[in-house]
Amino acid sequence: MTDVITKILKFVSFILVIIMLLLCYVQLPDSIAVTHNEIGRPTGFMDKQTFFYVGVAVIVGLYVLFGLLKSTLVKTNFSNLNPKSLWAQKPEQLRNLLGGWSDVFLTVINIYLLFTLLAIKETNGEASRNLFRNYDWFLIVGAIALIILIFFVPLRLLFTDPKE
Repeated sequence: MTDVITKILKFVSFILVIIMLLLCYVQLPDSIAVTHNEIGRPTGFMDKQTFFYVGVAVIVGLYVLFGLLKSTLVKTNFSNLNPKSLWAQKPEQLRNLLGGWSDVFLTVINIYLLFTLLAIKETNGEASRNLFRNYDWFLIVGAIALIILIFFVPLRLLFTDPKE
């Protein structure tokens, strides 16, 4: 059941990121402010087409990389690596854990990209394009979430046993 939910969340987050990228392409000005100085004035700009193509490349690249990672993890025979491990003795549960982890990780990255695109759209939607809000908290929360997800699988494999 959780496998179905993670696949649905991954698909929905993918669709939402694509929709937000298309909305950014339609609604943003031709010159997008991507960096700001200490007082919030825009200092670095990118044209709309470059922003769109970079966004598409990042999304496609992430899906290709995580697809390769998932297929590699699912096909790996972990009983050869550590035959005494309880997880290696239950390969189906290990495959489900690793496959679900890669889907959830990609979903979190998609949600992070979604909010990043929303912040860029909000910042560039104003006439002055000044940065009125501080988005540093967003970078910190996103980094913490990604670090937790990176260490989730190794910690779970070390400190828990597979269910019977």
